[in-house]
Order: sequence, then structure tokens, then C-alpha cells
Amino acid sequence: MNTRLLLERIKPRFWWQRSKWRLMEDFKSECGITIPAGFVSDGLSIPFYARYGITPTGLGFRAALVHDYLLSQGYSWEHSNERFEAQLEHDDVPYWLRKMYVLGVELWAKLKG
Repeated sequence: MNTRLLLERIKPRFWWQRSKWRLMEDFKSECGITIPAGFVSDGLSIPFYARYGITPTGLGFRAALVHDYLLSQGYSWEHSNERFEAQLEHDDVPYWLRKMYVLGVELWAKLKG
């Protein structure tokens, strides 16, 4: 996972909101998905109370980009989650953390309905 992303931080309007991140150049994931420059993501959607040691742009950010992009293009949660997990694995995110991220995404999907 040596590929660095060129990002622009979009500061939140209010203190309680989270930053967002704009891709400044195309990103081609190892899953075969190309995300165009200009795409905006909030990164890993981690509740504020669970952010100790886990940042929205840390391990898993590239997978979050893939997930957010696929959802924005109308792909199903199931397909997006599969690609999310595949990218996490490719990026060498530790097994325990990968499973925690995937479980969080699946729980969020169930809560959203």
C-alpha cells in the first residue's frame, strides 16, 4: 500500500461537523475501481466517541473511498461492502481491525434500513 493519495481537506462549517476530503487526482484501486479527481468523501465514518486511536483518514481510508464512491454511483450496500472489505485486505489492514470496520458498516446499513 505505497500509493499516496493527494487530498484537499474541506473544513466543516461548524465545530460538531466532520471534515470531508476531496481527491485531487484520480485514484485507481486494486479492486479495479477508478475514482475520479474531485470526488468527496468523509473517509471512515467513525462516531466521535469511538475515535480514540482511529482517525477518518487512517488505515482503511482508501477502502472508505471505494465504498463511498460505489454507493454514490448506485451500487448496492452488499456490493459496496464486499469491495470495502477487499480493499481493506489489500491495504494490509490488520484482521481484527478489518472485521471491526466491516461489522460497523454492516450495522450502519441495518440501522439505516
